[in-house]
Amino acid sequence: AKIHKMVEGAKIFVDSSTFFGSVGGLDIGQDKFSKILEKMTDDSRACQKIAKFDSWSAYILENKDQYYYALSNVTGTRNWKDWILFILETVIQTSEYTIFKINRIRSLMAMTDELVRSNKPSVAKIEIPKLFEQPYIRPRNLLSEKIKSVNTAKKYLTELEELGLLAKTKIGKESIWLNTELMDILSSED
Repeated sequence: AKIHKMVEGAKIFVDSSTFFGSVGGLDIGQDKFSKILEKMTDDSRACQKIAKFDSWSAYILENKDQYYYALSNVTGTRNWKDWILFILETVIQTSEYTIFKINRIRSLMAMTDELVRSNKPSVAKIEIPKLFEQPYIRPRNLLSEKIKSVNTAKKYLTELEELGLLAKTKIGKESIWLNTELMDILSSED
């Protein structure tokens, strides 16, 4: 709901000619804004979970000369156009990167679901999305109407480990299972 309010606010912002007049008659183009709004609405719920501001930082660091040039124009000559265009491009690039990661995670979820259903039907009681909420899972995180005990959850996680979907590790006295392929997707820079 919060993301949708932001998108609606951005649409009003885009349609407002008074804003553009107040910043020196900018003409950045409706198509640039439309592209951003399209990216924001496509997968807003998934983007909320995965998108981090550090991807903005990474983009800005990779393009810092352009960023500082545009920023100096704002402070030196009150020319906002280059800086706003740079920030809009940052939003577009980081949105595309995030959507790419989301699609990879969705593909991995579908593959995991298919593998479980075809090779370990007894484990199909597990809600597959729970395996993707974080890059690791504790047995108690699986408890639901279908899985009522921690021991049953441990058994199912061990069966998923046997399929090569998870890797068990100990932290202190507690065992957790790592979703290594999810970790690879989240940590890769491609």
